[in-house]
Amino acid sequence: MENSTLYQKGLTSIIVPIRFRPDLTKVCLDSIINYTQNYELIIVCDGIKREEFTFLKDYNTTILYNEKALGFVASVNKGFKIAKGEFVMELNSDTVVTPGWIEPMLEALNNNNIGLVAPTLPEEGPQSIEQNKNEGEYSEVSMVKGVCFMLKHTFMDEIGY
Repeated sequence: MENSTLYQKGLTSIIVPIRFRPDLTKVCLDSIINYTQNYELIIVCDGIKREEFTFLKDYNTTILYNEKALGFVASVNKGFKIAKGEFVMELNSDTVVTPGWIEPMLEALNNNNIGLVAPTLPEEGPQSIEQNKNEGEYSEVSMVKGVCFMLKHTFMDEIGY
């Protein structure tokens, strides 16, 4: 039985690891809710003071807690292990998404032999996706910044995660 049958087709699991700045986290979550469809939200609280993040109970989300700080990678991995989506995204908690933010990444993963996609991050300035530069063409890069990246759940199965 192929593992992809275990994932909910068309669903994106968005993992948001948080450690500091509840004010920025709230803005991030609100932007996801306002500008995203067909997703599950997984918040991984990495050794935070829970009293500073009581507002999380107001969101329809899965909340995981690391009682002591384990770090970014461990937090993302913890969220990934429970993700149900066909696609899995990591999004930093200080990120604000805008209308149409997720569609180009989903298109790249759906229509190409691509396992992981991320918006480009110029030396200075916001992370962005260059749309319609050359319709259907994507740039291969040797590294992506951890601000935001998305992958197919099956990609992790293929590499033995």
